[in-house]
Amino acid sequence: MIVSVRGDHQAANGGLFFVAYVNRFDQVLRGTRAGMKTKLNLTMWLPNLKAPETARAFRAHLIVASAAAMLIQLVALTAIFVAGVPEHFFETAIFRLAVVVLILSIVAVTRYFARSAFVAAIDRNDVTFLGAQRRLVSVSATCPRRKLVILHARFAGFVGDVISE
Repeated sequence: MIVSVRGDHQAANGGLFFVAYVNRFDQVLRGTRAGMKTKLNLTMWLPNLKAPETARAFRAHLIVASAAAMLIQLVALTAIFVAGVPEHFFETAIFRLAVVVLILSIVAVTRYFARSAFVAAIDRNDVTFLGAQRRLVSVSATCPRRKLVILHARFAGFVGDVISE
């Protein structure tokens, strides 16, 4: 772990203590501290945790949520500049809660349509599963809703990249 602390402020701001604390914490996480025999391992407590698939699914959800947030922000800016809605309307807690609910709803609706497209593609034989555990999919290049099918594969956390035929 690399920690950068300016030399002229180390003693005044407790920088040396901070660097020592971070280095010790890093040693504990890596299991390199004297007397430690094993590294910290999350799979010990969560055996079904598959980090790459989980990260891929989480990333897909974040991309859809970010696109929804940008759309909401565009609508809010249009309302401010074109319709003359006062800015303080968009600073209330009710509006922020409504935005969070709207973003979650957009992600849920996108998941629904992506799953529907995936099931329809399976029925049309545009999707084939590869591998013994069926965690790798191949999507036909002629699939009419190919982007939604690939998005569902990302949401579901299928292994690796989606293969095109």
